[in-house]
Amino acid sequence: MTFLLIDHLVRVYEPSGPEETGELFDEIVREILPTGHSGQALWIRPRGEGEDVSARTFSNRYDGNGEGLRVEIDVDAGRAALTWLPDDSIAVELPPGDPLRIMWSIDAPVITVPGGRARTSAATARRAVLEYLASGRRPRTGIVWTPPPEAAPATVDGASRHRDGGAPCDPVPDSDLPKRLEY
Repeated sequence: MTFLLIDHLVRVYEPSGPEETGELFDEIVREILPTGHSGQALWIRPRGEGEDVSARTFSNRYDGNGEGLRVEIDVDAGRAALTWLPDDSIAVELPPGDPLRIMWSIDAPVITVPGGRARTSAATARRAVLEYLASGRRPRTGIVWTPPPEAAPATVDGASRHRDGGAPCDPVPDSDLPKRLEY
């Protein structure tokens, strides 16, 4: 299965595997944005068979029709919000913390991700992305998935679906994932 990594500027990457994805992830999340910080959103999803990425609309590039993983991350804050797009569930590793201010997309304002959604460390977000690429399934290592808090919708328009349809999978051992930066 081939995956796409899409950043907030709608730059679409098609990494060759987990190692290249890890390097791209590290590079992208450390970019200093016009806000003066590095907080931003990334989408990781399967590439559709025969999909011409250049012909897709912005919204389809992002959500992949409800497939994949969204990462809202601020490495300066050391926190991230992981959303499993098929059911809008959020990853939980840590207790709620401070909200994150992130750049959602090139054509959207800076948004605030409530602390109740930003429940993983930046390092765990990276590990989850690599696990997703290795397994093609919802990451499980070191996190649990829960419906998003009602007061903290997962999407810009405030829509939130509460379906629990994530299939369980065996976690990928850390030893099988490429190592690079520690956050």
